[in-house]
Amino acid sequence: IRENLTFGNLDNITDSFLWDLVKRAKLYDVIRTRGGLEMRVEARGKNLTRGERYLLSICRTLLIDRPILLLDEPFKDLDEIERITMIQCIRQEKDSFGIVFSAETMPEGLEVDQVVQLEAIPEQSKSASSKMISTTLAI
Repeated sequence: IRENLTFGNLDNITDSFLWDLVKRAKLYDVIRTRGGLEMRVEARGKNLTRGERYLLSICRTLLIDRPILLLDEPFKDLDEIERITMIQCIRQEKDSFGIVFSAETMPEGLEVDQVVQLEAIPEQSKSASSKMISTTLAI
């Protein structure tokens, strides 16, 4: 997990700093119980749940100090515990960087600064590239 988080760039990044990040991203227990920072992450994160993969992306955003995190359907297919954990992490970190996500529905308990509703465009042809679904962007 160490190399996954740092993209192999370990210059001046201590284990203590990484542990602080995984705690902030609500991944501490997951990583601690699966081998710590030496935990192996399989290709495309196959050994992580969808929620854990999203929390890992939040952890990376904290590490590289980017101003915005974009998430596509971060609550889709999450179980109730993962959804609650994701909401808690977003609430906790919303002042650290901007979070923009698209979602068909807004989860209960999540407060956002702005919601932009994108309406479906009528289908003009049968090609998949001309279709657009209705979605919500939360900022």
